Amino acid sequence: MNPDKKSLGVRLISFFNWVLLSIEYLILPVIVLLLLIFNRPGADFVSRLIYAFGIVYVAGGSFVISTKFWEIWDDSFISMMKKKWRMDPILRRIFYKIVIPKDFNRPPADMGKLFYNLWNLYSGVRSKYDVYTEGAWYYDIVFDFIIRSGKVELYMSFAYKRKDLVMEGFKTTFPELPLIECEDPFKKWPKNWKKGVGVPGYKNFEAANYGFAAPDILPLAEPEWYSSPPAWPLGELLTSLKDYDPGATVVLQYVLAPFDTVHYNRWVSELEKIKSEYLEKSTGFAINVGDGPSMATSGELVSDRQKTRINRIETRINDNMFKMNMKLVIFYPEGKSYYVPVLEKFMKNFCGATAGANILAKVEEFSTDRSYSEKHPLLDGIIGPIMDNIYHSKEVEYRKQALYEGMLGREGDVSHSSSGFMVDIPHLPSILHFPGNVGIFEELVRNSDEQQPTEQAENSANSFEKLELLRQKATRKPIENVVPQ
Repeated sequence: MNPDKKSLGVRLISFFNWVLLSIEYLILPVIVLLLLIFNRPGADFVSRLIYAFGIVYVAGGSFVISTKFWEIWDDSFISMMKKKWRMDPILRRIFYKIVIPKDFNRPPADMGKLFYNLWNLYSGVRSKYDVYTEGAWYYDIVFDFIIRSGKVELYMSFAYKRKDLVMEGFKTTFPELPLIECEDPFKKWPKNWKKGVGVPGYKNFEAANYGFAAPDILPLAEPEWYSSPPAWPLGELLTSLKDYDPGATVVLQYVLAPFDTVHYNRWVSELEKIKSEYLEKSTGFAINVGDGPSMATSGELVSDRQKTRINRIETRINDNMFKMNMKLVIFYPEGKSYYVPVLEKFMKNFCGATAGANILAKVEEFSTDRSYSEKHPLLDGIIGPIMDNIYHSKEVEYRKQALYEGMLGREGDVSHSSSGFMVDIPHLPSILHFPGNVGIFEELVRNSDEQQPTEQAENSANSFEKLELLRQKATRKPIENVVPQ
């Protein structure tokens, strides 16, 4: 793309946005204010009502209306452009089953090597020109753990265009794990959630996104579990979920997008506070000499342990990052809604076991069990039941549609701070790793003498082939039962 043309496009879009924003937030309110000043309402009810609406609009209603209009216009336009961009055959999402034997003994820390390789999916920060004129979005990789009928299934999906990169990453770090190309495990499910209809076998579900308990701030503890790691935190969670009751189906979805450290300056500021605290506590003590105080110091200003921690934090801030959307979806049999709080307790235990200060928690703004909660008991008792029965009942249905469609579409919003959260690669394996005590698709493992070392390379698309050839391959049906080395 021509840099000059791109810069012109960015300037034009920026100019258009400022014009539209000026009209919404400044010009229209001023026009309405002038009309109110120079035109008094008539004696009839309609004139007075219109005049009252004008006063409300000028007094603050214009800000609310303009903001909602901007959100609807901007989000709808971007969504349309993203879908158009992804319709290209070479960008279609392809799916693989990841086969993990029950005796798999690679520690979670080994996942870090895979994530460093997968970070090369990074496509830079998309400019407004990229999004508004081409719909170009961010490349991601998705891991779906599906627990049903007492078994755990693991699927991986990503853009066909990045097949070479992903396959090479697995070949380098986990060559012993077979990958089997397959169809979308949700392919036969309804595209939209309808109340009372549901999905095959289930008429209801609960779902929630998970993120750091302190959003937008990178937890500053080093990954202590690296030196003495627990026994696969995610494996323990999956075991608990599959053993609870085969009648429930649980989806644990991770959408990972390589991303810049968007909160870098804020993290640096937090680090400076830590340095200041260490210096204040270590520089010495005050004594009175003569008419005024003086400072006497002795020993090290900062201990070796404190220096080590600061160095680790500085390294972590500069490390590669992923922006993650983490979703838990629980489909439960009819009449067994009590499954939800039980299964969420398993999830809560997992959140506390991930690592140090990386405490995960359910994001209430992105969950289906939204209920009215007020700190004042009087309001809670009076307004609470009304909100639960009128407002939140509708809001929950909307959230279910959004979370269900997000699960099917593997949506992980990385354009701004939303349901996603930033995590550095050294800490990421504590949240997402291949379990060693579960066994996933073991029945699909071929005998060792049937596996061909070159099979994976032969089935990978050549990144340097002509675009037309890649398009032709992208339109073919997925290859079934291909087991790369």
